[in-house]
Amino acid sequence: MLERQLIPSIVKFFVENLTALPLAGGTMLDHAYISANQHATEALVEFGWAKDIARGAVLLDEPAEPEILPRWDDICVTVINFADQNMALKFHSSKAAASRIAPAFGLHGAEADPAVYDILQSLGLVHNNQWTVQAETILWRCLPYESPVDFKGDPRFQAAVDHAVATMPADIEAEIKDLLAGPSDVVKQHFLTWVFFEKWRLSDGWLVDETGGKALAIFHDDLAEAVCEEVARRLCT
Repeated sequence: MLERQLIPSIVKFFVENLTALPLAGGTMLDHAYISANQHATEALVEFGWAKDIARGAVLLDEPAEPEILPRWDDICVTVINFADQNMALKFHSSKAAASRIAPAFGLHGAEADPAVYDILQSLGLVHNNQWTVQAETILWRCLPYESPVDFKGDPRFQAAVDHAVATMPADIEAEIKDLLAGPSDVVKQHFLTWVFFEKWRLSDGWLVDETGGKALAIFHDDLAEAVCEEVARRLCT
């Protein structure tokens, strides 16, 4: 679960690195339709610190944090993607390279700006200057090209696929089968992956409620896409 006291530092990092544009009655934080920025502005809205608008978010004069906060894992992915996009987190292409965050659990080392390092540490992704075990599967979702990981060969990936098939709620199964029966492979794949972006996570499986927090609509999720592909293949056989 995301700890509420971490929100101000995460908000500060997002706000300081998003483009601010003047807007009647306030300042707009422009996501410029860049996915990492879009996820950051969505997080600001779900934190209760901003109002959603067409091209970003407008900060509220008085934040009103909701009872149910965004999911911890989704915020971790959002922070990593946003930091990477803004060059505040830079992964090494070699595990042997000396780095601020040392390689661990199959992950390459990385350099991080001080504010980003502090946030990663507070989220439990970094400890004693190296990645934690929690960071491993978080980074499966947002793999940087400098640090590829073949998670499909990991037993945990296969177990996740098995679990997703075995525990699939009837309404989600019907939705997926309807999509698989569609005529267009491109459209089919787009909507199939969105089912997993919105309704599935490695730690909890299918999200039948908000016990783990509110899910963010994080697209470009490498792990969700891979699980979706395997689940769809099994349902088609």
